Amino acid sequence: MALGTFLISYLTSGEVLSLASPSAGVFVSLYWGGALFGRLFGSIVLKKINATKILQLNAVVAIGLVVVAVVFPGLFGAWCLTLAGKASAILIMCGVGGAALPLIQALFADKIGLLLSFCVPVVGYAVILIYAYSSRKWRY
Repeated sequence: MALGTFLISYLTSGEVLSLASPSAGVFVSLYWGGALFGRLFGSIVLKKINATKILQLNAVVAIGLVVVAVVFPGLFGAWCLTLAGKASAILIMCGVGGAALPLIQALFADKIGLLLSFCVPVVGYAVILIYAYSSRKWRY
């Protein structure tokens, strides 16, 4: 929820792409469509591959994508424009859910700026990654 909530502000900011709100809305739609596709695809994959390994992989990829988007906002924007209609949803479908994280990210955005507020989802993904590594010892 946190990333989906802040995507329009992120994409319309002058530091990133300076997109018009309707254009940014298209990317947010791709984000939510990618999240839906990822959940459906994940339910199929989970029948064949160990859930712990998938969780670890997804956490690492999500952390990497958020860090790239924050450190290289122009590069992230260029990827989105270059891959529009093909794979841009993959680049932006690393959503983090919950009721508290969007509020925490909003507080950070007000205090330290929009770009640096994306450290909140990174911390959330790091927690997921730590959980995934700690659950390796558990066998279901």
